[in-house]
Amino acid sequence: FGAEISGTAVWFSRNAHHDDTVNKLLDVGYHFLVQKVAKIFEENDVPYEIGILHKAQSKNAKPLVYDFVEWLRPMIIDATLLKFLHRKKKSFKYLDKKSIPHFVYEIKKSCKRLFYHKHLKYCITLDYWITLNVLSLRSTVTENKKPKFYFPSLPHETKSKKPPEGGCASEIYNKKV
Repeated sequence: FGAEISGTAVWFSRNAHHDDTVNKLLDVGYHFLVQKVAKIFEENDVPYEIGILHKAQSKNAKPLVYDFVEWLRPMIIDATLLKFLHRKKKSFKYLDKKSIPHFVYEIKKSCKRLFYHKHLKYCITLDYWITLNVLSLRSTVTENKKPKFYFPSLPHETKSKKPPEGGCASEIYNKKV
């Protein structure tokens, strides 16, 4: 990660609540993602107080949400931050008032990006993918079903099961989604 941003911003390592630009934007992105995933858990009546990889550090902790966010951070926050930094014309050492809302806007766009879901055989957004996995977790626990967690298909995985003609971005296909 550090090698990818050298020259565009000052960053040494991941330190939550640190003063440098990259860590501040990562904090903003992770907080946004935690809130988004927690809302999906709440909308689907899935408790998040007990996690698999994380444990509660405070009364308001959301360990199971943090577990989900671990899967999503590289795909949504880290990738969006790299694109965001590379679009800057000059070195990005200080945050201005417009940068944080613009970065959050870019994250929201990433969550609305369409991916071909090879098991469903149609395109879905990352938002919908998160919801499907939360619902799968709920049925695993409440109905004692085998877990079915699906990740969005990567380009090399769709060679045998191609997305629709024109891909997920085609206008005709987007009307169905």
